[in-house]
Parts: sequence; C-alpha cells; structure tokens
Amino acid sequence: MSRIIGTLIVAGGLAGSYFVYQDFAAKQQQKHNHFADDVKQLMIDHGAESQLEGRDAPWFGNDGTFFRILGLMHDAERHKYSAADTIKNAVAGIGARPGEAKLIQDMLADNYRLAKQMGVFDDMSNMLRMENGKPPISKAEGWEDEPLTVGHLLSPVIAPEASLSFANVLLMPKCMRDMQSDDLNGFTPDMAKKWLSERIITPESHAAIMEVLSAKKF
Repeated sequence: MSRIIGTLIVAGGLAGSYFVYQDFAAKQQQKHNHFADDVKQLMIDHGAESQLEGRDAPWFGNDGTFFRILGLMHDAERHKYSAADTIKNAVAGIGARPGEAKLIQDMLADNYRLAKQMGVFDDMSNMLRMENGKPPISKAEGWEDEPLTVGHLLSPVIAPEASLSFANVLLMPKCMRDMQSDDLNGFTPDMAKKWLSERIITPESHAAIMEVLSAKKF
C-alpha cells in the first residue's frame, strides 16, 4: 500500500511539474512573439512625418499600416500566439497611456473579428494584399468581392488629430465608407469625454463635438 501511495505522490508531482512547465513555456512563447514587435514598429512608423507627406485631407495617414497589422494578427494566431496578446504587447511598447492603450486594443480586436466575419482570411490572396498594404476583398455572403477599406468612428473633418489614432479606425466595405459623414452617429458625450482625457482629441475638437451632439437633441 505504501508503495502505491508513493507512486501516486511521485506521479502527482510529475504532473504538477508538467503543468508548471507548460505555463512557463506558454509565457516564454508570448515573450518571444516577434509578431508583436512587428506590429509595434508599424504603429511607430504610422505616425512618422515621412508617412504623412503629401497628405492633403485630414483622413487616415496610411491605410496600408492598418491592413498589415490585421494580417500580422492572423499570422500570429496561425503560429499559435494570441492575437489579443500580440496587440496588447505591441501597444505596451509604443508608450500609449493605459486608457488609450485599452481603447486601441479593443478597437483592433473588433476590427480583427469583423475581418474574420467578412471572410478576409478565407482567401489567402488577401494575406498577400494586406502584406503589401493593399485593401483585402470581402468573401462574406452578400458582400462578395467588395473591397474593404478604412473608415472612422469619429470623422477627421471634426477632429483631424484623431485620424491617426488606432482607437478611431473601422474596417468597412468601401461603399459604406464612401457614405460616411460628419454627423457623429454612434459617437456619444461620454466617448468624447474619454477621448479628451486620453488626448486623442483636443479641447477644441471636444467643444465642436459637444456642439454638434447638443444640436442633435433638438
């Protein structure tokens, strides 16, 4: 009986060690996630002056950066990394404030889910397109062959400074983006307050937003 108990104790100890090792290995894998480094560099380059030269309108500075990031999130998952952790680690490296970092993480996660729903990753040619900074093509039912592009939650016409924030990007069919306006549909006073506190928008833009939202109540 004592031999059986001893065997069970040893087996339990080995099992415990195995699970500890698995947890350690998983953490080490995430620590060496080079996809997060690639995303971080894209985010840094995105706001660089060299990326904004010749930009006439207050819109997204470089759509290609956004598409490359979505592609890297998918590559990370294919290599058994967490897409969410990939973004979290990337954002942690660009010096974003905690509140702004959370907004960026949530928005990119939403966009990645939408890309999946639109069947972007069902066609490997889309991966090549995004790797080259080009818009992917939807494969979802009802949206077949529709190019997907970058829209905004908050129109840069009202807040040009927010056009470069990854908290303000929306993947959408091009036909829908072409119909976007500056009427602030879906943007709330609470969101305006939050974006102001995180310095995504300026006090001047916040005042303009509140003026538009107040007028819509009547």
